[in-house]
Parts: sequence; structure tokens; C-alpha cells
Amino acid sequence: MDLQNQDINQYINGISQNIGRIADSVTIKLTDTTNSIQSLDGTLKVTNILLGLLAVISIANFILKLKRK
Repeated sequence: MDLQNQDINQYINGISQNIGRIADSVTIKLTDTTNSIQSLDGTLKVTNILLGLLAVISIANFILKLKRK
């Protein structure tokens, strides 16, 4: 009976170690994903600023063309 308890303990310890490895892997991937999202957020801000400038310049160009006619 004691041998069965040891086998059960080893089995449970193995499961526990695997869960720990999975948790570590998820944490690493989550950190990488968070860093990627932060990088994309900065890029999106720059893109929005450039798009806004393009819109303002396009509107100004359109108004100037209308005034010339």
C-alpha cells in the first residue's frame, strides 16, 4: 500500500511540475505580447498624428484651389 502512495505522490508531483512549467511559459508569452502591444500603441499614435497632418494639408490645399478659381 505504501508503494501505491509513493506512486500517487510522484504522479501528483509530476502534474504539479508540469502546471508550473505551463504557468512560466504563459507568463513569458504574456510579457512578450504586452511589449508588442505597447510598441504597436506607440506606432499607432505616430500614424494618427501623420494622418491628421495629411488631412489638414489636404483640406488646406482644397480650400486654396477653390480660392484660385
